[in-house]
Amino acid sequence: MGLMSEDMECCVCLQSYSRRDKIPQMLHRTHTFCGQCLQTISRLQSGLLMVCCLLCHWITCTRASLPIAGSLWINTDIWDRITERTEEEEHEEEVELMKGNKQTQTSTQDEWL
Repeated sequence: MGLMSEDMECCVCLQSYSRRDKIPQMLHRTHTFCGQCLQTISRLQSGLLMVCCLLCHWITCTRASLPIAGSLWINTDIWDRITERTEEEEHEEEVELMKGNKQTQTSTQDEWL
């Protein structure tokens, strides 16, 4: 399944998913939001932590003793893309850094001549 760029961000806070604080977590009907937003919209009722999906209004219930992060599945399609995107961004940064170093070396050589 191909993911579009807008699938790489939480539709509540509009921030990109990450492997640290914006973890893509799925509700029972596989709609995905970041764990922080799910924690914010969850509510405690009768010993259960309940989250009403903002897209389809289906209610997902988990144990109140577990945090959202520990009780819902991670969307692995998005999780895998986070790694790919990060590695790609790191490579681009390395290329830019190398270009900057070459320009610095060239200007330094010109100064000596």
